[in-house]
Amino acid sequence: VFPVTVATVHTEPIGPTTQGHTTAVRPGAYAAGLALVLAGLFLIVVYRVAGAVAVVGLLFDLVMTGACLRLWKIAGIHPLLTLSGLIGCGLGIGLVLGSHILLFEYIRSELAGQKGPKVAVAAGYESASRFLLPLHLLALVIALLFFLAGTGPARDWALMLSAGSVASLLTVFLATRTLLKTVTEEWNLSRLSV
Repeated sequence: VFPVTVATVHTEPIGPTTQGHTTAVRPGAYAAGLALVLAGLFLIVVYRVAGAVAVVGLLFDLVMTGACLRLWKIAGIHPLLTLSGLIGCGLGIGLVLGSHILLFEYIRSELAGQKGPKVAVAAGYESASRFLLPLHLLALVIALLFFLAGTGPARDWALMLSAGSVASLLTVFLATRTLLKTVTEEWNLSRLSV
């Protein structure tokens, strides 16, 4: 309504990285580390032996997420650790934690039905996979759509989410399954603490 003239006096681009600003990054890194420790303690307190297996799986997931990001870099796609990228990484970690909790609840319900540990773990995986596989596939499709349609921070988020989803699949269906199978079959347990 009112005519206003706008003049650009000074412009300064602000990049997505925080180079040289460790005072801003350090508290976030401490908070992330504390959150991982608390999540690990929660899993161990609530799910006991299976929770300890999940903590090992969480460490495996972090290594696999880094490996997936390295593969992106080798492929010529360079994700930045921007805030949106860190949110995507957090969603990937939340995905693996939630997957373990769902899996352990299925195993717990199978154990309540007076099944042995070997049968309960196999049946728990069979029940949980009907939900977990489509969930991970959906996360990968969403990440692909954001990567194709987005730019800058949206692509960073998509790359981190896809790395977290792939790492979560490998963790739950490879690492954790192998550890639980080893614990129940090789040690010939009569009961499993879940």
